[in-house]
Amino acid sequence: MSKSELNETLAKQFSRQIALQGFGDYGQKRLSSSRLVIVGAGGLGCPAALYLAAAGVKSISIIDGDSVELTNLHRQTLFSKSHIGSNKAEVAAKILGDRDPSSKINPIPEFINADNAKRLLSDHQLILDGTDNFSSKYLLNDISLNLGIPLLSASIQGYQLQIALFNEKNSASYRCLFPEPPESAPNCSENGILGPVAGVAGCIQACEAIKFLADVEHLGGQMLLYNLLTHENKKIKLQRNDRLVQSTKVESQEYYDQLAPERVNPEHLVSASTLRTMVESGENIKLIDVRTKEEHLSKNIGGDLICKEDFLRDSRRILSEYSPNQKIVFYCERGLRSASVVSALKKDGITHCLFSLQGGLESY
Repeated sequence: MSKSELNETLAKQFSRQIALQGFGDYGQKRLSSSRLVIVGAGGLGCPAALYLAAAGVKSISIIDGDSVELTNLHRQTLFSKSHIGSNKAEVAAKILGDRDPSSKINPIPEFINADNAKRLLSDHQLILDGTDNFSSKYLLNDISLNLGIPLLSASIQGYQLQIALFNEKNSASYRCLFPEPPESAPNCSENGILGPVAGVAGCIQACEAIKFLADVEHLGGQMLLYNLLTHENKKIKLQRNDRLVQSTKVESQEYYDQLAPERVNPEHLVSASTLRTMVESGENIKLIDVRTKEEHLSKNIGGDLICKEDFLRDSRRILSEYSPNQKIVFYCERGLRSASVVSALKKDGITHCLFSLQGGLESY
């Protein structure tokens, strides 16, 4: 096929978006030479990848080390039951490549981490964040700043979604909005998710990516918040924290691993209302605050003070001082440190009756 024939074919294939005011041939040519990377081929990445490829973004890398599972299928609509057990990035690339053989779809069957992020992301113009954990989101923000590549991030929870473009020119970073992750956060398996919520979020991501790459007005410097239960939406202006942005650097993978809220078996979590009832009824429980001395003196609900690091360093000896039949409730500010203590002890085979205060002192 000659160059002129290819141009004629492209003009016909993308004529509906080329006709848009402010888009035109200029926007389509920019898309056709753009290089974009999608991190996570899940509920966000699947619809985003489909629409980005269909719009004519000719170079798309898809990073995901995970395999397709049955529980993915209701929202990760690129996949079917025949794909269960196969790598998500490879399946997605095959499907998108079959739709348009002229597209350059590069599957990368790896999990993103601090050691491979620079190598995998550097040769792109935009990073699309389709991940579902804080470890990856903070890593992507930090490497985005380090490489000077804008980050289009989305998150979903229940019926709600949020989308923002970070690190574009002098705009805010993810850390400007969220300097630290919450100490506990539910995931899809705990809180549930409707497939269309992920689909809408992924489609909005694709739309914003297309507008950014085609040099059309886009969601720069703002975050879109949308509730699909009530259909209320709003945009908030993001404030850049220069000190925070300038001090951001790519940390070790161990650092990012610590940012993920520990997942604890629900049977080892106790709500604030339940704990109050236990205390008021005189139930045989022991409270242990795993924060620092300074935090404990500032605010506490009683019990022993043993900071997380000290407790885990000598947990068996410390627990030997408590009755195996006594309920032990660990607490901290927001529930992350206490949850990580309970999780570590259970993994270590501790049989004591252990609980973590869900939501920490903030919920009490």
